[in-house]
Amino acid sequence: MYLDSKNTCHASLITVVCRNLRLGGKKTNNCANSLIKKLSAMTRINVFKISTFLSKFFVVFGTFFTIIGILLLIKALINGFNTKFPSGDWNSVLFTFQGLLFIIMGAGNLSVRRYYIEWDDNELKFLLPDTKKLETIKLGDIISVKIRLFEIELKLPDKTRTLDLNNLQFEDLKKIKEKFEKIKNQENQ
Repeated sequence: MYLDSKNTCHASLITVVCRNLRLGGKKTNNCANSLIKKLSAMTRINVFKISTFLSKFFVVFGTFFTIIGILLLIKALINGFNTKFPSGDWNSVLFTFQGLLFIIMGAGNLSVRRYYIEWDDNELKFLLPDTKKLETIKLGDIISVKIRLFEIELKLPDKTRTLDLNNLQFEDLKKIKEKFEKIKNQENQ
């Protein structure tokens, strides 16, 4: 198993812990290897990079504006709605509309955060907006890889799968392309 410099220290620590459990010999190595595998988690890239704080702020801010707008609208209806546009009671309608737009924007941003692409040494998992269901592909099952500007085409034994990468930021797109270049080079050897 490949360990980078961050995980080498963790691997040594895990081996010491397993030895202290007095498992002995082969059991110590099996214990250490299973813990190292769990330690080296999958690399995960979110398709949409949206701040959770900002999205929640939009929902809270929108709720506040909607409530204020509805209260002002009720007050205007009780007092007789002034229909003159620049100076009338239209601000209550605009507050309500603006609040609803903020809520929709925040909720939409929160809902797209679930899409991701992740991989480790054995498999690739992804949940993308085009399919909206989790797919898992074993890296050993990939026959060929075609890398284009914003998509990667994977040829599998039973089908061809295209990953649409239009929504990724440059750094994330670069990481994913590097991973698939490695897979492509392994396939050519």
